[in-house]
Formats: sequence, C-alpha cells, structure tokens
Amino acid sequence: MSPCGASSVGRRRVFGAAGEDITRSAAGRAALEAAAFAPVTLLPPSGVSWRAESDDVIVPAWQLPPERPGVHVRIDGHGAVRTVSAMRWGRREDTGFG
Repeated sequence: MSPCGASSVGRRRVFGAAGEDITRSAAGRAALEAAAFAPVTLLPPSGVSWRAESDDVIVPAWQLPPERPGVHVRIDGHGAVRTVSAMRWGRREDTGFG
C-alpha cells in the first residue's frame, strides 16, 4: 500500500506487436494526435511545412520516419480546429498492407 492508502497496480503489457507495418501505422497516428491535440508542436521551426488546400483546410507535413504524413486540418472561420484526417498505413483486405 502507498502512504495514502491506495494500492499500486503496476503496468502490464496488453498488446505486443512490432515491425515496419506497426511503425508506419504508429507514425500516422502520432501525426494525427499532434495536429489535433498539440498543434503548437507543428510550428515551422520544428521542420514542419504548411500549405493551404482551401479556405478551410490546412495541411502540415513533416518527416516522421519512416513516414511523411500529410494531415488535413479543417478549421472554422475563427481558426478553431473542426476535424483532422490523414491516410494511415494499415492492413488492406485484398492486398496486404498499404
């Protein structure tokens, strides 16, 4: 028991996977989460390039080895993030990973 009376649960591995496909998929997820939850980490000094795809969609892109994900961020008229999307590496039904 800890000093405050709570017991320590510890950590247990729930999933175990490794390999290039897992790494590529994780890079896409990390890019999506950075754009959605920590956009300040995507400022140009961090090696991120930006382009405007339309009046309400901006696209940051940066090297996140082994990927260079292009995340599409839809913003409203005040600049608030409305949606975030990107193509991610994953298993395809008919052709394996892609």
